[in-house]
Amino acid sequence: MDKSATSDHRTQTANGVITKLEGNYGLINNALFFDTNVISGVRPSIGDRVTYTTTFNPSAHPALQWTVDRVVKLTSDAVGE
Repeated sequence: MDKSATSDHRTQTANGVITKLEGNYGLINNALFFDTNVISGVRPSIGDRVTYTTTFNPSAHPALQWTVDRVVKLTSDAVGE
């Protein structure tokens, strides 16, 4: 996971799998909640591999400290299939 620090906020980029999509929200790896307005490009489906960027906000409620800022569906070429 790539990490960069900006004051008290940290940013991380990683890969995961869409495990839930319902209405205007979804889950990555059954753990990270995201709003579908942060999807960039083609909307992924359940089971699709994605790369995502999160930001840590230490002043937020502990359950909400990691916010998903961007979700991008990985293509077959990007995941080596």
